[in-house]
Amino acid sequence: MQFSDIGGMAEVDEQRVCIKFCVRLGKTGSETFEMLKQAFGDSCMSCSRTFEWFGRFKNGRTSTANDDRSGRPSTATTPSKVEQVRAAVNKDHSRTIQISVQMLELFMDLVSEFSQNS
Repeated sequence: MQFSDIGGMAEVDEQRVCIKFCVRLGKTGSETFEMLKQAFGDSCMSCSRTFEWFGRFKNGRTSTANDDRSGRPSTATTPSKVEQVRAAVNKDHSRTIQISVQMLELFMDLVSEFSQNS
């Protein structure tokens, strides 16, 4: 299953619901995984992922949704911040281009250094 496939992600969500159902029925993790393989075939999530979610539900988790991930917060891109950046770019267009070129040169230097050290 490829995660870029929207239908595939829906199947992952369905499988989590099935795992939650099996926990409520008192099934074991192994029984649950076997049933997932039978129901979803090649699209079945891995055994380790099945046991991970099985344990979560057995320990009282109720949500089948993904956990929040670390990284850029969802509030990083807001309409007001987009407008602030747009205003800054429009105010000093030549400076923005200059900064972009410097950032690209830095990136290219890092890529070059990384490829030489690999």
